[in-house]
Amino acid sequence: MNDDVYLYAWIASVPGIGPRRFAKLQTLFSDLRELYAAPVDRLTSVGLPQKLAALIVKHRTDHPIEVLREYCEKNDVTILSTLPPLLTSPPRGEEIKQEEKDSSYPALLREIADPPVVLYVKGKLPPSDQLSIAVVGTRHITPYGTLVTQKITGELAHAGCAIISGFMYGVDACAHTTALENGARTVGVLGFGFDHMYPREHMPLAQHMIESGNALITEFPYWQVPIPGNFPSRNRIVSGMSSGVVITEAASKSGSKITANCAVEQGRSVYAVPGPITSPFSDGTKELVNMGAKIISSGAEVLEDLGYRIQGAGTRGQGLEVRRASKKPVFTSELEEQIYTCIESRTEATLDDLIEYVVCNPRELSVILTTLELSGVITQTAHGSYVIR
Repeated sequence: MNDDVYLYAWIASVPGIGPRRFAKLQTLFSDLRELYAAPVDRLTSVGLPQKLAALIVKHRTDHPIEVLREYCEKNDVTILSTLPPLLTSPPRGEEIKQEEKDSSYPALLREIADPPVVLYVKGKLPPSDQLSIAVVGTRHITPYGTLVTQKITGELAHAGCAIISGFMYGVDACAHTTALENGARTVGVLGFGFDHMYPREHMPLAQHMIESGNALITEFPYWQVPIPGNFPSRNRIVSGMSSGVVITEAASKSGSKITANCAVEQGRSVYAVPGPITSPFSDGTKELVNMGAKIISSGAEVLEDLGYRIQGAGTRGQGLEVRRASKKPVFTSELEEQIYTCIESRTEATLDDLIEYVVCNPRELSVILTTLELSGVITQTAHGSYVIR
């Protein structure tokens, strides 16, 4: 690894420095190496709050960059970054050229609005051109949830998909295990550092994943313990690495609904499996369907909706050939088709464009736009306009 990636990782590990504040620091320091050595008064002189400046200085003592490097080297942890080495960093305000980016960083994840500046990786990530699908859901999985998770994950695995999930109890563990049983690639996204593996019962699963050529990843440094606030942040990585998110079973307050919301914001497709109406662990998937998530009962339906077709008759562990096919959206109303036509004709349409073109009130328009986003038909750009996905 390039030495600069340890500096990026150290800065990103300072409490209170997320992707957006990291980007701000890049505008304040022409050389981020200065940040590591600067005293408090220098840090505050460029506009950093006194509390953050003091935290940065204290962090050098609590977690020296040399110790971070030693841990990664000793424990076979690779750090990937969205940033190029400092020697090739562009002047402030200029964009990073494609050839200067770390090609190992997951390509889909790099596209989201707030990708982690660094990812700690144990094991081997699937190729960026391999179709990846997230399978998530309740930690309190029922026998029905186990059955449908195994069925859908197994079908996706046989089709050659990589399976992304959150390495927790329930649906996550079932998805990872099923992928491994079918010889598929799988990635566990953690909400903590590698020195605090949780749940402890999943240590054999973690070892199996890494030894079989799969990966565990996290944006958190090795010393970060699992706390509830980390997991919503983790969820954006699960969806960000995936072309689509499948929720197989979820209660009304399930964290997998956060993953679904992240997916919508990122322009990913969301799928939900219907469950027994008597089960509280079907309430979450029912709510997602009411919000516009697509009902599915097989992996083939996911692939078809994403515009893929399966060729051949695969056998366990070998996978099938998955090739891109044409995809035409099916509209449930005339207004949906009008909105789609407006966006398609302009390539990119603003909300004002749509209000002028489509005959409906703004509230109704907002509901239909959300439905089309959830369905993966359109996506919203960083500056608020809409494009065909």
